[in-house]
Amino acid sequence: MPVSATAGFWRTPTGRVGVGVIVLAILTAIIGLNNGVDRKAPATAPPLASLSLEDIPREPALPAPIPEKILPRPGEPVIETLPRDPGARIPVKQAWLKNAVAAAIPAGQPMIAVVIDDVGLDRRRSRRAMALPAPVTIALMAYAEDAREQAAAARRGGHELLVHLPMEPGDTGENPGPNALLSDLPKAEFARRLEWNLTQFAGYVGVNNHMGSKLTSNPVALAPVMVALKQRGLMFLDSRTTSLTKGLEVARLHGVPAVERNVFIDHDVSPIAVRAALIRTEELAQRNGFAVAIGHPKDVTLDALEEWLPVIKARGFAVVPVTTIVRHVGVDG
Repeated sequence: MPVSATAGFWRTPTGRVGVGVIVLAILTAIIGLNNGVDRKAPATAPPLASLSLEDIPREPALPAPIPEKILPRPGEPVIETLPRDPGARIPVKQAWLKNAVAAAIPAGQPMIAVVIDDVGLDRRRSRRAMALPAPVTIALMAYAEDAREQAAAARRGGHELLVHLPMEPGDTGENPGPNALLSDLPKAEFARRLEWNLTQFAGYVGVNNHMGSKLTSNPVALAPVMVALKQRGLMFLDSRTTSLTKGLEVARLHGVPAVERNVFIDHDVSPIAVRAALIRTEELAQRNGFAVAIGHPKDVTLDALEEWLPVIKARGFAVVPVTTIVRHVGVDG
């Protein structure tokens, strides 16, 4: 917390202050402040392992201005910063509700939200994902070519949009892509990358993490993301790429509406495993009243979803956008 000090003035009974007294007072104050700093502040920042959620700053400084280009890390592909979309930052308190797709749910029906990650890079498969029976939730990569046009196409298809936000993976051999959020970035660079990802297209309800096992398990590094989402009135879907994730805890701390993934549809890409994951999704929804399933624009996944989505309603399930589940069961923002 910032420390403030007020300086007082010493006066003699005659109302005048002697020069020696002033000098003595200044020296005493300096020595006292130095001693206080030496006693109370460690020479280096404490390790992250010793920090808890209570150590997270609630109101960090606003992001630095965005430069014309985002400087890549060594070995990272260069990507130009697109002109900022004036509609990307929506000036309403709850943008996640403004951009939500309406869904009617018959009383007592279990809810299933299907989220397709990594959309936008493979254009053919991305078009197939957007052609799925609505509503599904499309998690679009901000650095996808023609991201704005693809976002608009998804919206026209009746689907909700998420920014698929690249975050630091646990495996250093994995590449999360350009402008990924990394825990060792300087604050200004972290803020600049976050702002870049949130301003490449409009009409989205929130974000979910692309990779991110390392970042989502670090509550201190994750806090600035939640602050930005709260400021914009957005929601967070924790993809749960690690069992150590702190996503929902940090979202709750900052009042961000949030929910987490329950099933990965295509963790195993064999057709039998994909269909088994969809059955698992039904079982969880029947048991808990809802389920959030995440898949990817792969042919095996899209084949299964094209077959499964049209018949799931006939079996008594409501296919809903992810915001519907957040409103019913998610962390309350």
